[in-house]
Amino acid sequence: MPNCINCSHEITGNYCSNCAQPLVKKRLTWSVFLEEFNQRFLGVDSKFSNTVVGLTLNPGKVVKSYIEGNRVKYLGPVGYMFIMLTIFLLLASILNVDLSELSQDMNSSMVSPEGDAGNVQGFHKKVMEYYRVLTFIMVPFFLLGTYLVFRKKGYNFVETGVFVFFVQGHLMFFNIIQLFAFKFFHWTSSVLMMALSVIYVAFAASTFYDGNKVANAVKGILTYIIGFIFFFIAIIIGVFIIMALFPSIFEGYINVPPA
Repeated sequence: MPNCINCSHEITGNYCSNCAQPLVKKRLTWSVFLEEFNQRFLGVDSKFSNTVVGLTLNPGKVVKSYIEGNRVKYLGPVGYMFIMLTIFLLLASILNVDLSELSQDMNSSMVSPEGDAGNVQGFHKKVMEYYRVLTFIMVPFFLLGTYLVFRKKGYNFVETGVFVFFVQGHLMFFNIIQLFAFKFFHWTSSVLMMALSVIYVAFAASTFYDGNKVANAVKGILTYIIGFIFFFIAIIIGVFIIMALFPSIFEGYINVPPA
């Protein structure tokens, strides 16, 4: 029997029972190196593909499996959302897409044709600078809306959070698609992106919660709406508080008409 190269203990399986050092059977090649790097430092291996495919075809099954204790087959909900967000930002950098320009183009109907264009452009640039933070900040509002709507289904706040983080992370796929469409076709549609997001949230709710699937899908749409309402209320309150305490921050964004 071979001995462990780390502690010299006799190995009877694939791992040393004394120090957990794996039995080295493969010669070090580029493929082996990349495989070990992925498992040791990225830790995604097959978990990522399982999570992506599962959340696309049957999100409810993935969420239930994770809540029931399966931590081997799927990525964690927070980690998955972080990875998807990182992929989106990394692709934007590789494709050399200005996210503030993308955001402004998607919301071009909201920009007035005259003097506000510069201020709106500056606003979108600021928002995109903190895109990662804002994405995570929005999650608690969707979580609160989801928990209130489905509070009678028997899932506690943390378990509901698993559902929300998985769903919000998977919604980044639509942003990635929009990224490619903007880069290669200069095409954007905030209405289509919103519609796809709502449809997916409804689909996820119908597969996760027990009971009438149609009713759960409708409730899923309601959670999305309530989440945005809570978020915008919080934004309005926050803006008024900041304006009262630090009015100089908004100079250049708000044009005060002369008396």
